[in-house]
Formats: sequence, C-alpha cells, structure tokens
Amino acid sequence: VWENDFDYLIDELTGFPISATFSNNQVTSTWIAEYKLDVFDLEGDMAIGDRAFASEPQDVVARAGAMLEGLTTAGLLCSLKHFPGQGSARGDTHAKSVTISKSLVHMRTHALVPFVELCDRAPMVMMAHCIYPQVSTQEACRSSEWISTILRGELGFRGVVVSDDLTMGA
Repeated sequence: VWENDFDYLIDELTGFPISATFSNNQVTSTWIAEYKLDVFDLEGDMAIGDRAFASEPQDVVARAGAMLEGLTTAGLLCSLKHFPGQGSARGDTHAKSVTISKSLVHMRTHALVPFVELCDRAPMVMMAHCIYPQVSTQEACRSSEWISTILRGELGFRGVVVSDDLTMGA
C-alpha cells in the first residue's frame, strides 16, 4: 500500500500497444494502461497488497483518479481493474481460485467505491476472477449479476468490459 502521494512514481505501470500506424515517416501507436482500483483490506493477504493505491476507499479514489487523469491526458486508454474489487483476496488468482465472502453491503461501502466514483472516466473495466458468493456462485468475470446488474445497471457503465488473463490459475 502506498505510503505517500509520490510512491506512485515507482509503481509498475502495465501498458501494451493495441495498434500502430505508420504515416509520413512516423509511427503512431495506441496504448492501454491497466490500473488497479482495489482497496487493500488488512484481512486479505499480499496478493494485492503493495499493488493497491491505499486501504481507504476515498484515498484510492483520489490517487487513482489523479493517475487516471494523467494517463488519459497523455493519450492512454485506461482499464480499471479488478471489478468488483480484489483487495480482500486471501490468495493469488494467478495460482488458484479465490473466494471473497464480504457482504454486498460491505462491498458497496468499501471495494466498490472507487469503481462508482471513477468508472465514468475510463473506457474499460477489467473483471476479477474471484467468486463473491454473497452475489453470485460464478466468478465475477462470468457473472451476469456483477456485469449486467451491478456494473452496467447500477453503475451505468457503458464501456468495454474485459476479463483478466484467461490463463491464470483461477
């Protein structure tokens, strides 16, 4: 978890090109940046831990919002992840399936806050591979409750919804 406002300068920024155009002896490319909106929960483990902006939802909103504004201004397309929040995960979804048993009430006041506040500022949201049994028995990336009812219906997100890495252990 970041200790101050400048720690983001050394955070890993994941980006990859999605297109490139060659014209007039210049290459123009379009890049996507993935940014984590996970609120680190001390009950979780370090699977997200030091990759989270903060452990308080409004701190995540402030820091991620500033980063999102900077990246967007620089011309990057941003994907917000891991919807609906993976900061409480007790395990690494790169290696195994993870269940987060937080209530929907807790999710709405904690993990979902950054998505509620910032989803209208990004063209993409990346779904988590976690299972949230209080809402659905399926992983969020396969759940109509999370994607259609909550993300699209309640939050009004109209952008692109993508899955996390399909080769992960989850």
